[in-house]
Amino acid sequence: MKNLLIGGIIVGESPLGTSWKLDLQQHTEIIIRMIWTSEPSLEDSILQAFPDAKLVYDINELLQDPEITLVLIAPRLEAEVPVIGKVLQSGKHVRVL
Repeated sequence: MKNLLIGGIIVGESPLGTSWKLDLQQHTEIIIRMIWTSEPSLEDSILQAFPDAKLVYDINELLQDPEITLVLIAPRLEAEVPVIGKVLQSGKHVRVL
């Protein structure tokens, strides 16, 4: 099957657990190219779930990658609203999980 999507993920701390990671792993047509997180304590769990992704701590690195056209935001938190605006201003598509 052809890969249909190159995605970036923004990860914040979730009170809802990690079910979104499991859901995303089931979509083999999605390439998770890069992951940005504001929570360094989540590094191990992120890299375990997405070992082929590059983990970055500077959101601009994710936003400047021309191959990333869609940014998935997980989880849904009010604190992520400014980040969503920055992603949209960069010209990327956004999907909030």
